[in-house]
Amino acid sequence: MPLSTILIVLIIVISVGCASESNVASSLDGAADIAVMIEDRPVSIDFPASLDARDEVNDAALDVGPEVVADAACPTGFTRCAGQCIDLQVEITNCGGCGSDCGRLPGVSPTLARCTQGLCVIRDACLRGRGDCDGIASSGCETELMTVTNCGGCGIQCHEPTPLCSMGTEDGGTSGAQCESGCRGMTPLRCSMSCVDPMTSVEHCGGCGRTCPTSMNGSTSCVGGVCSVTCNPGFHRCGSLCSSDTSIENCGTSCSACPAPPPNAIGTCNGVACGFSCLPGFHRCADRCLSNMATDSCGMACTACPTVEHGASRCDGSSCSIVCSTGFHRCGDLCFADRSIESCGTSCMPCVAPPLNGASNCDGMSCSFVCNTGFHRCGDRCLSNMATESCGMACTPCALPMNGRSTCDGMACGISCATGFTLCGDRCLDVQLDPMNCGVCGRSCNFSHASALCRSGVCAQGTCETGFGDCNGSTSDGCETSLTTNGNCGSCGVVCGSGQSCTLGRCSPVCGDRSCNGSETCSSCPSDCGACSTCSNSQNRCSGNYLTFCSSGSLYTSLCTDAICRDAGYSYLLYCGYSTTVGYYACVCQP
Repeated sequence: MPLSTILIVLIIVISVGCASESNVASSLDGAADIAVMIEDRPVSIDFPASLDARDEVNDAALDVGPEVVADAACPTGFTRCAGQCIDLQVEITNCGGCGSDCGRLPGVSPTLARCTQGLCVIRDACLRGRGDCDGIASSGCETELMTVTNCGGCGIQCHEPTPLCSMGTEDGGTSGAQCESGCRGMTPLRCSMSCVDPMTSVEHCGGCGRTCPTSMNGSTSCVGGVCSVTCNPGFHRCGSLCSSDTSIENCGTSCSACPAPPPNAIGTCNGVACGFSCLPGFHRCADRCLSNMATDSCGMACTACPTVEHGASRCDGSSCSIVCSTGFHRCGDLCFADRSIESCGTSCMPCVAPPLNGASNCDGMSCSFVCNTGFHRCGDRCLSNMATESCGMACTPCALPMNGRSTCDGMACGISCATGFTLCGDRCLDVQLDPMNCGVCGRSCNFSHASALCRSGVCAQGTCETGFGDCNGSTSDGCETSLTTNGNCGSCGVVCGSGQSCTLGRCSPVCGDRSCNGSETCSSCPSDCGACSTCSNSQNRCSGNYLTFCSSGSLYTSLCTDAICRDAGYSYLLYCGYSTTVGYYACVCQP
C-alpha cells in the first residue's frame, strides 16, 4: 500500500489555540476556495477572510463535554459518565474525568495511548510525523516533525548543505523525516524550508500555504490534496461545523433545531431524537408538563385526584387528600355529614340500632334516638302514648282502680268500671248498695241517729244509735227518740216510775239513795254521785274510774261494792280509799 494512502487515513486533532495567530492568518491568505473532503465528496469551503471571523465560527461550534455525575448506584472507585459506571483511573476515553479522552489528544494514536492513575500516557503513542516535544501529556504530540527545527525528532535542526526536512523514500529505505539537500520521495514539494506531500499535508494541502481549517469537536485531514473534516464521536457535521448529537439545535444526525418544548419544560436531545424535561415541581404527562401540586396530576401521577361529594381534593405535591366541607367529616375516601347516623359527629361508625318504635338520630356530635309518632321516650325505650303503662307522655303506669280497669286516651289516664259498677269520680262503686252513692253518684243516704243502707239503689234506714229509737215508725226523721228519758227509758214507751230516773237506759232511784244513777249527777246529787272537780254529766258520774262518795269527810265504805262499779259501767271494785288523782275518798273501779 503506498505511504500516501496510509497518511490519508491519519486523524489529526487540532486543539483551539494550537496554531499561533500568525500561522493561521498566513495560511488563510488567499485560500478562500480550498476544497475539502466531506463524506468522501470534495466540497468547497469559503474560509473567513480574517482570524476574528474564524474565531466566531469556532466559538459557535464549541460544545461542553460530558458532565461528571456522582451516582450512589456505582460501586466504590467508579463514577457515572454518560449513564455508565467508569473507572477514571484506567479508562482511556475518560481518563481522570468524564470525557477526557487520551486518544483524542492532538497527534496521538488512539490505539497506542494509555491511561494510568487517571493520567494520559502518550509515550510511543505519537502519530508518524508528530512528537511530544514539550513533555506535557495533556497537549498531546503537539509538534510536527517535518520542520527544519524539528526534523524527524524534537530539536533536530537542518543546516547547509542539507537545509531542508524531507520524509524520505516511500519504500521505507528511510524511516521518518530527515534533513536533505532537496525534496524527494514522499515529500516532493518544497514549501519554504520544508519538504511536504501536498496530497496529505494539512499545512500545505494541494499546494504551499493551503492550510486546512481546524474544527472544534472534529479532526482535519488532507486526502488527495483536498481538506477533509471528520467529526469526533458524539458529533455530526452541520455545514462547516461539528455539532453535538445531543444539541437541541442539531439533535441526533439532524441539522434542524428541536421543536419548542411545552410550557414548564426545557428541550432535550438524547443523541438520537428530540425530547423535553419538565422543570422542578412539574412532571411529564404525555406531551405536557403538569404541576406536582395540581389535583388533576398530583405528585407524579397523570390522573386526577378522585372527586368526592361534599368535599374537595387537595394535593401536597406527592399524594392526593380530601378536605370535607363544613358540616361533614372524612371517613375513608368519602365525606359523611356530621349529622348522619352512619357516621355521627366525627365518628366513622354507625349509631346503634334504635329501640322498638323509635328511629336513630344524630345532633352532629353524638347519637340518640327519637320515638315514632304516637310514642314517647321513657329511658331507653319508646312506649305508646295509648298504653296504660305510659299514658300520654308519662313514664309511670295509670293507677289501677278497684272494680275496674285503667284506660288511656293518648293524653291522660281513665277508668273503665266492671259490669255492675259505676264510675264516681275516680272510683268504681256499686250504686245499688253504696249508701254514699245510692242509685247515682253523690246521693248520700242519711238518717238521724241511725245507720244508712242502700238497697237496689234506694236509701233504707239501718240500726238506731245506742240511746235512740224510731218510736214513730217513720224513716223520714230517723231514730228520733232518745231512750235515756224517763218516758222512753231504754226502749220506746218504757216510763220510769215515781222516785226513779232513767240512768244508762234503765230506771233507777233518785238522789239520796246513795247510788248515783238515773238523772242524778255529781252536781245535782253530790251525796250519791260525789262532789268532784270534773263531772261527766252524760254518765252522771265523776270523770274517770273514780266514784267518790263524800259526806262530812266520812267515807261510806259500805257503798263501795262491785255492784256500784258495774252500775257505773265498770268491771269491778279495785279498792276504797283516798285518791291522789281526784283528791277525794272514792271507790276506785276497774275499767
